[in-house]
Amino acid sequence: MNMVKRKIKNIYGTTIIASSDASNLAKQIKSQVLDTNKQYCLLISHDADLSGGAPIVLFDAAKILQKHSYEIIFLFREPGPLIDKCEKEKMHAFVYGKKLKKYAPILAQIDIKLTIINTIVCYDCIVFLPKVIRTPIIWWLHETESLLRYYQGYVPHKLASNVNVKCVSNRTQDAFTKIFQDIPSDIMHYGTPDQFENVNKNCLSTKEKELVRGKNKFEIVVIGRICRRKNQLQVIEAYDLLPKQIQESVTFKFVGATWEDDYKQKFDEAIKRNSHFVFVGAVPRERIHQIYSSADLVICASNDDPMPVVVTEAMMFKCLYITASGTGQYQFVEDGINGFSYDYSNTNDLADKIVEVYYLQDRRKICENARQLYLKEFSMISLEKKLFDEIDR
Repeated sequence: MNMVKRKIKNIYGTTIIASSDASNLAKQIKSQVLDTNKQYCLLISHDADLSGGAPIVLFDAAKILQKHSYEIIFLFREPGPLIDKCEKEKMHAFVYGKKLKKYAPILAQIDIKLTIINTIVCYDCIVFLPKVIRTPIIWWLHETESLLRYYQGYVPHKLASNVNVKCVSNRTQDAFTKIFQDIPSDIMHYGTPDQFENVNKNCLSTKEKELVRGKNKFEIVVIGRICRRKNQLQVIEAYDLLPKQIQESVTFKFVGATWEDDYKQKFDEAIKRNSHFVFVGAVPRERIHQIYSSADLVICASNDDPMPVVVTEAMMFKCLYITASGTGQYQFVEDGINGFSYDYSNTNDLADKIVEVYYLQDRRKICENARQLYLKEFSMISLEKKLFDEIDR
């Protein structure tokens, strides 16, 4: 039999061969994981990418479950550096290719208390896993409408009774309901690990930042992939609508590790014309707090973004922020109370909000309210409660 083979590292640091057959992986699970005296949680994702997004928030959820003494089994369709991260956290991690079915029966022998299947891409797991796993299964969806629609023909019209569809935001849920009208769903936001206390010790206070920067400097930060969906060109257009006094005193700092080539070309052309625009490229995750701590304002201009992490992190770090109506967090924002928002179809609206924040006198209360919103809706504590509600149901 012709098998596609590639070398990857398993959790124990040795090299194994991942094949499209997947039978070798079944043996790995049986010999290295199977222990009938333990309780397990099974987490499945389409890849093991570390650049952000769904695999990372699933890994964060795994740490919650591990804290409560559950053994964690990760199954990734495609390999990636997240496997090494699992190794460091003493989680079992395997690559299953596209034929999980071949060793699914081994899972029936394990005491699995909760299964989380990540993203619409893993639709195939929803079809047969409920046949061997009777305990609760969460299908955690993070996608936009266009991607959900792409997989529409692969999703069964009716799901097993132990499968619960959880959407990461109301935007994803609205799209899912529109496409899969007969399948019930509810919302489970991802949790973002709280970095505020550790980072805050090394950050300047608001008053200190004002003294360092001077009264005439105001830094606006835009973080995310340079692409149409993240909508950075609208932020640049909004600059032209600002009063001249504000134009002269603001700097727009764009942070992004990846991009769409044609959109990036337009972006590059736009920022060349003005020294108030700076593109800093990629920033390592361990240094991202420095970006937030230097910002007077964080803007997320996304026109279709279920739950952009930049908005959640801005709340967590007590930053002033403006989020567009195309984000999942938009519904929680009370303008001028716990943040600021605008209609992404209206660039004038964005410019007006920048002016409002620029002249804002009392920032501390809004920043504190933003952090309270993070703690209530988007923290690890909030996610932990939802996960254990599923285990107990």
